[in-house]
Amino acid sequence: MPGKASRRSVPFARAARPRPGLTPYSGPMDPNLLLAAICIGVSLLIIVMVAVVGRGMSLRAAAWWIGLACLPIAALISGMVPRMIDAWNVMAVDWWQQLERPFTVPVMAGLALGGIGFLLLFGSRLIPYKKRQKKPKTTAATPAPAPARPKPDYTPSATSTATPSDRTP
Repeated sequence: MPGKASRRSVPFARAARPRPGLTPYSGPMDPNLLLAAICIGVSLLIIVMVAVVGRGMSLRAAAWWIGLACLPIAALISGMVPRMIDAWNVMAVDWWQQLERPFTVPVMAGLALGGIGFLLLFGSRLIPYKKRQKKPKTTAATPAPAPARPKPDYTPSATSTATPSDRTP
């Protein structure tokens, strides 16, 4: 048929439409899940870094980094992360006005964790800084410790307790 397009010449002529609810991917990722994953990932990254480098770190530096690790989770729990994206004006005004009063338990937990984080961050600056002292090296002039018991004497006169008459021919 000259005027009609055949099915073979048009690729994807009849695409199957997925039924609602049966597709594995139904749209863009929920931004709340993405923000939660980012906040948790940043906090875990900081905590792992403190754990790995912790031995060489002063108490002051450890308090600073642990306080810093608290802040992303605190912002996530208290609901400030979407507002922080829009900058300070929205966070300071809109978040405070839309907050339920009296505060709910998650909001209080987020505010408390944020307060602890800031207290550790800025309180760590008050801890006096002490430079690490190097351990003194032991020198070769140090005498060796005395043995616990005297050395046994293995000379032939000391080991032989038998008399010539005790020996068999």
